[in-house]
Amino acid sequence: MKYCLPLLVESIQEAREQIASAPEYDLYEVWLDYLSDWNDKEITALCEEYGSKLLCLFRRLNLESPKKKFEERGVLLDLLLDLDVVVDLDITTQREELERIGERKATLLTSYHNYERTPSHDELSKVFESMLEFQPDIIKFATFCERERDAVLLLEFLLELRERFDRVVVLGMGEFGLPTRIFGPQWGNEIQFAAQTKEKASAPGQLTRKELEIVRGVLESR
Repeated sequence: MKYCLPLLVESIQEAREQIASAPEYDLYEVWLDYLSDWNDKEITALCEEYGSKLLCLFRRLNLESPKKKFEERGVLLDLLLDLDVVVDLDITTQREELERIGERKATLLTSYHNYERTPSHDELSKVFESMLEFQPDIIKFATFCERERDAVLLLEFLLELRERFDRVVVLGMGEFGLPTRIFGPQWGNEIQFAAQTKEKASAPGQLTRKELEIVRGVLESR
């Protein structure tokens, strides 16, 4: 299991400082569209420095429209695809970016986010099939759980995906998504997103690294 630190920061320097202050993490998720000092050269330098430890995404929270225009995002995306970083593109809102990807050095994480509900098993399966078109290296599903059954559905879907794909992440958001945060790492989630504090969480229901390690310690001691 790889711990990933979400970084919703306003400057590249702040991103550097937070990465330097948290060496215990395996990955650092940089939300590029929140950078007020967006600079292709500086962002590329950051990615070259940290390489595969960086997970880069262009979207905003709750799938809010990015501030940067498609052309600006496209230029930077082309640069990142030639680097040894992880690039996360959402299949619902960023299909146009996905369709422009050809040969790449970067690791492609194709994701699906739904901040309102957890779709049915059949709907999720159709999304998975559409993801395969883009030949991703990692697949991620994150949906909002409105009830307990949603978490059960997601965990069953995780186990099913693992039989068909090597590197997957399935997470439930919100109060009822908690079981996916606890059992997902035990059942094969590739990445565990974990903020340092509740205030810095990048999704509703996201646990801190300290909380996850306490739970992990309890489970491993049984």
